[in-house]
Amino acid sequence: MTATLAATPTPVPTATPAQTSYTVKQGDWLFKIAREHNVSVEALIAANPGINPSSIQPGQVLVIPAPGAPIPPAAVAAGPSTYVVQPGEWIYQIARKLGKDPQAIIAANPGVDPNNVKPGQVLNIP
Repeated sequence: MTATLAATPTPVPTATPAQTSYTVKQGDWLFKIAREHNVSVEALIAANPGINPSSIQPGQVLVIPAPGAPIPPAAVAAGPSTYVVQPGEWIYQIARKLGKDPQAIIAANPGVDPNNVKPGQVLNIP
């Protein structure tokens, strides 16, 4: 009598969304690039962990995640240390969204007029 071994199915890895690259041009900022590629600024920052969100330079190459790609759990767990202002937002709304004290955000951004933040502006989040 011979033993028959059943084939064990091999797990198929889940395909990751296609990513593209983008070379920063003069006059670009993260919000503009994210909007042009239909991704969130948070996903763009998470896909490029080595960048300084408040200082991207022409010629710098960024990874553009696929639209709707989830933000990696490590990026969510760590929480943002900077935040890019979205259209229609103001300091108190951002603080509520991030679960932070608005006065702490104002104090962490001494050169920013808390009554006049603009889309694309990068705030330090304590």
